[in-house]
Amino acid sequence: MRFPPTLFALALCAASLTTAQAQNAIPAPPHTRTNQAPAGMTFSYDAEHGMISATGTQNKATPIASTSAPSYTGTVNVTINIKIASNFRPGTLYHCSALFVGGELDTDSGLVAGGLETANGFARRTGAGTATCTFTIPFAWSLPSAPSADTGLVIAFGARAVDFGGKEKEVSRSTFQVDGIENLPSDASTSSFVFDVTL
Repeated sequence: MRFPPTLFALALCAASLTTAQAQNAIPAPPHTRTNQAPAGMTFSYDAEHGMISATGTQNKATPIASTSAPSYTGTVNVTINIKIASNFRPGTLYHCSALFVGGELDTDSGLVAGGLETANGFARRTGAGTATCTFTIPFAWSLPSAPSADTGLVIAFGARAVDFGGKEKEVSRSTFQVDGIENLPSDASTSSFVFDVTL
């Protein structure tokens, strides 16, 4: 099955890649990374409020309803390095947002057995013309142990320059991007991702 190419836009972004092979059943949740986001998954970035949202996915109710589903935990560290290339007014602050959808991804129906995690915060200046946001995002999901499941993380991230010099805050500039499908971290492990953006 062929899907349209990935579209990146400030207001709306859809991720669509190719299919991956399945893995045989094992006691823990499978770790075969899918190369394709669930059908219809889209992301949008509200730069005014610094929030990312995901649409086009539906959480699969079965894992949470099942008392036999083991808890699957981990931590995702996201670092966003900002290169400040625009000429912003003194006192401008830099804000970042991150969102990831992860777990078992049914790429045909858009069902996700896992979770959606978000983080938001202001960057700290790290030098002349640079700032960095660092997020440590712990998660705990109930994942089924299925014989032919694809897993992965889809990460979206945004950054904005916020000018507080006037009567009201004003977003001077923003950027929004979606990473490809990443591997699902092993149970009780930590995965780290670093992204570079320019404002």
